[in-house]
Amino acid sequence: MRRRDGSKRFFRLSEFRRHIEEEVEDELRFHMEGLAERFHREGMDEEEAWDAVMARFPDLEAVRAKLIASGNRRQRRTRSRLFLRGWMQDLRLSLRLLRKRPEFAGVVTLTLALGIGANTAVFAVVDGVLLEPLPFPEPDRLVVLWETDQEDGEFDIPWSFPDVRDVAAEAQGLQGIAGYSWLDETLTGLGDPELVYAVGVTTGLLEIFGTPPVLGRDIRPEEALPGARRVVVVSHRFWTGRLEGDPGAVGRTLHLSGLPYEIVGVAPEGFGFPSRADFWVGGQWAEESHPRNWHFLRAVGRLSTDGTLSRAQAELSGIAARLEEELPESNRGRGIYIESLTRSTVGDARTGLFVLLGAVGMVLLIACANVANLLLARGSTRVSEMAVRSTLGASRGALIRQLVTESAVLAAVGGGVGLLIASVGLRALKSRSPGRLPRMDNVAMDATVFLYAAGIALLVALVFGVLPALSLSRTPIASAIRKTTALSRRWVSTERWRKGSPHCPASVPWE
Repeated sequence: MRRRDGSKRFFRLSEFRRHIEEEVEDELRFHMEGLAERFHREGMDEEEAWDAVMARFPDLEAVRAKLIASGNRRQRRTRSRLFLRGWMQDLRLSLRLLRKRPEFAGVVTLTLALGIGANTAVFAVVDGVLLEPLPFPEPDRLVVLWETDQEDGEFDIPWSFPDVRDVAAEAQGLQGIAGYSWLDETLTGLGDPELVYAVGVTTGLLEIFGTPPVLGRDIRPEEALPGARRVVVVSHRFWTGRLEGDPGAVGRTLHLSGLPYEIVGVAPEGFGFPSRADFWVGGQWAEESHPRNWHFLRAVGRLSTDGTLSRAQAELSGIAARLEEELPESNRGRGIYIESLTRSTVGDARTGLFVLLGAVGMVLLIACANVANLLLARGSTRVSEMAVRSTLGASRGALIRQLVTESAVLAAVGGGVGLLIASVGLRALKSRSPGRLPRMDNVAMDATVFLYAAGIALLVALVFGVLPALSLSRTPIASAIRKTTALSRRWVSTERWRKGSPHCPASVPWE
């Protein structure tokens, strides 16, 4: 039976088994011999007839190549059509079988959805916090600078204003250095008084971050000195909101804590350093009022075009040594430490997030193992089905494809439900734990996260689907049929005994 059905399959797919070159050679030989025979009947001898045939095909190799290319295209189209037809048939059968077992499909789908949803949610956080680059041009060149105390072993000490000023003037490996500090300011003159996020700077931050303002200009270094006129750069959010996107906003006056500030620029959309800042003003600090032993500034800078962290660190260490030598009372044991802005922003969250991603990955593997066991248990009840399909001509590859398609359907549904779980989980995480993780505003269910979820679903389908499919497809037909026959006979005997059939010896009453 198998051999006869196999021959049917062979004839149905014969165009795949025959070599294209042989088909082309047979076709050309048939036509050329037919022409030669016709010319011979018209009075030509054999040699003249073949010369006339060759004259009809001046470029035989080009004709042969064209026919081979046409045959290859036909073969690819046929293969694609048959593959799509078979896959659609497997898909319909999978959906029909799963509808018959809704409890099984529900348990598998929920198990996979929890595993895929947890992985997707954690990956979205990892992608937004760790993998997504900072929203500035050339973020790898942005650095954070700290003062260190070599005697106490501290490496994250804020700066004093004179130290920032001297280091910014001497450092050649950095394109610019700016010190900044949060200020407590109250906005008045635009409705009710409002406490706002303002930052005092030693020079404009927009130039260092490579983000030119959409209106006006940045703060100049001389505008951050004592006695200079008070100027402010406002955020794009404040400009479009409170100022209603006024194109003439540059030159207007804002009152912060009762003092007038002239707007000189509007930051580009999305710029927010430090986070949540809406105003950047000249600090107007002086060494007399803010001496070297008053450490209150944080510092950020940009490496020069050909600069590296190691070269900048060496140069800054030399500057720190010179300052310590010249100013032993205030700078004894003081050093300078530099690190990338990305690393400084993420901080210790990197290790924790990667550990969490590994943990939920293990949860997904456990879910796959549980689902694989469920499929193996279910497969033991489908031995007769596989035996019948195999007897009717289905190859082992067709059986595996059918079982893997069922697994793919389950994984796809589980992935869709998992995306919903991940979306709900992310919204809850962002609303209930603000400030606990850096860059949480950058976490979102974007295209990268959807692609990750799709890849996880595909991997899951292969992990928990292939092994049960291989195991079930290896079941010998003869033993499967014998087992099915034995089960059928046992069921018939049980039914006869239950109904009290007189032909069943088991139904004879005891005396």
